[in-house]
Amino acid sequence: MSFPIHRLPSSSKGEEVANFIRFEIISGKFQTGDKISENFIASTYNTSRSPAREALRILQYEGLVSLERMGAVVHGMTREDLQEINDLRLLLEGFCMKKCAKEGDESLFALLNFLLEQMKISAKKNDLVEYSLHDIAFHEAIIEASKHKRFMNVWKGIKNIVVTTLLIATEKRMEMAEEEAEFLVKKYEDVKHEDIVETMQKKDMEGIDRTLRIHFEDTRKTVLDILFK
Repeated sequence: MSFPIHRLPSSSKGEEVANFIRFEIISGKFQTGDKISENFIASTYNTSRSPAREALRILQYEGLVSLERMGAVVHGMTREDLQEINDLRLLLEGFCMKKCAKEGDESLFALLNFLLEQMKISAKKNDLVEYSLHDIAFHEAIIEASKHKRFMNVWKGIKNIVVTTLLIATEKRMEMAEEEAEFLVKKYEDVKHEDIVETMQKKDMEGIDRTLRIHFEDTRKTVLDILFK
């Protein structure tokens, strides 16, 4: 799988380069302990050293590299790292879903149902990238609707890792499936995003906890158990 850079937003050349390098670290092209120089980045990704430095600063913030003179050392992504991110998302999104449920914003529910419809369409087209991006947009919409600034900052700090690991792991899981063409349709049915919306609309706090646990158990299977099999 080549990284779908044209379908992911980036506000600068440095962020674009960081997207590529993050993908190659998580997919295993760059191993823990590898050194990446600014000159190598500039040459490989057709850029100057200024965006190369910006990319490395972004990746250091995400914990994927540590900076050194004129470059960085790769830390990589361990199973424990991803489990911590999964745990963090469970706590963060649980709070945001309950807050949004109490407020009962019908415009949010309309947006979530629209995104679910887009996920269905993507699944039927077997479009892994589009499906994954709508999946992420679904969760991000809830976090944004909570209007919790601190949680939004936390989400922004982990979002790119979440997107990248989801893309890599879902593709690998599709390759392992007996009926690859139907995999995304089955995945959509199994994860039951509609249950999340339904429990929020009913203000069912226990139901939110229950559906989230089911959802993140699927995430564990899709990401952790595939990337670190």
